[in-house]
Formats: sequence, C-alpha cells, structure tokens
Amino acid sequence: KSRFLVGDTCKGVYKNPPSVDVTIDVRDVPELRVSRVDGSNLILGAARTLNDLRDALRVSQGKSKSFEVLANHIGKIASNHVRNQASIAGNLVMARELGFLSDLAPILQGAGASLSVLERATGKIKSMSVETFLSGSSEFQNGDLIVDVRVPILSGNVVFRTYRSAVRARNCHAILNSAMMIETQDDGKIKDCRIVFNGVKAPDVKGSRPVRAVKTEAYLKGKSVQDLPGAANKICEEIGAMLKDTAKSVHTFE
Repeated sequence: KSRFLVGDTCKGVYKNPPSVDVTIDVRDVPELRVSRVDGSNLILGAARTLNDLRDALRVSQGKSKSFEVLANHIGKIASNHVRNQASIAGNLVMARELGFLSDLAPILQGAGASLSVLERATGKIKSMSVETFLSGSSEFQNGDLIVDVRVPILSGNVVFRTYRSAVRARNCHAILNSAMMIETQDDGKIKDCRIVFNGVKAPDVKGSRPVRAVKTEAYLKGKSVQDLPGAANKICEEIGAMLKDTAKSVHTFE
C-alpha cells in the first residue's frame, strides 16, 4: 500500500491514520502545482496548499461572484502555518475517506467545483464534480489521483455566501458550515440554487459528509426572492429530519 501526501497534516487530526508501506511526497510534481484561469474556471493543482488557493482566489476575485467569499472562508480554516502545508486534495480526501468535518469540502461543492482525476486503470484524465467525489462514489477508485481542482467563474445574477459556526473564529474545527448559491433570472425569479451543509447528517462508518438541501432547492426554483421566508421554514424541516438521529436539534424559523 502507498499514500500520496503533501503536508501530511492528517496526523494532526488522526493520530493513527491507516498504515501504508510507502509514502510518496508529490508536492513538487509540476502537473500538480498549476495555478491559472482557463476559460470559465480557476484551476489549482491538487498539491497546492489551502493558502495557495486562497491567494489565487483573491487575485482573481473580480472575475467571479464566489471568489472573494471563498477566499475569506478559507482564511478561517485552521491556522496560517497549517494552511501553508495542507493541500487541497489532501483535505478533500480526508473528508471522503475519513469523514473529516472539512470547511473546504462544502464550500467547493456549493460553488460547483470539479476535479480532474487521473484514472489508474486507463491512464486517462476525467472530470468529476466535488459533490460526486465526496459522496464516496465508485467513480473514484483506489489508485486514482486528483490532478487539479476547478472552481467555476460565477457571473450574472448570482449570489454566493458561505457560513461557519465554531467555538473560535480561527484555529478551531467547525461545528457546522454551509455554502449557498442562488442564480436569478432577469425577472427576479430563482433559476438555480445550491444549498450545502456539513455537520448535520447522522454519521455513517466514515463520518459525516456534506449534504444538499435538495427539497429546499426544489421549493425555491421558479419562486421570487420574496418567498425566502417560506424557504427558511422549509430548510428547518429538511435539516431537522437529517438531525433526527443525532443529539443536535434545530429551531423553527422566526
């Protein structure tokens, strides 16, 4: 067994990670360190750090409605020295494989980000949404390699927000985090939306995964922004159902 790694910050969270025979440091592989805007995406190599991603988002923040929001959220993850070591791919793999309550995973999913994945079986690169990857889908197999993450440029009538609840603003695991994107038509009606939460679903064997409030999303589509109070009640019902088997609770929207 082998493991690709960059900063190996996993050991700061999990004292006894799954054992391997060989670890391979990939931080200096050129193909995993790209950083560029290409067409409709900001592309960052998988071995880039969280601070690399934050800085690239800030440089290009005028290009997308989501970039400044994402950069500000990433700046609250862990501490500066951890963000200088932890890689983008490592954070996402911890979320998928170990149930790590990642701040990065739900906000990338909410922004509609995707991954370029090198398949071990075919040697070809394919695209996979962050949402599909985090779901534990068999589309990503042992031995496959994340090459880069692609954050789409959101323009037009789009509003994107992220939220984080924790004991402290920084250097502290989140209790709950979320990302929300709404796109409206010219008449003000909602054309599309994504609402992602992390930390609310009853854990499975690998921990909790980011989840979408699909019922609330369906309720919102085609409605106007004046219907948002009704959506708040809807999301309380939907998230409350997810929390039913946990020790947490939600309160009715007032």
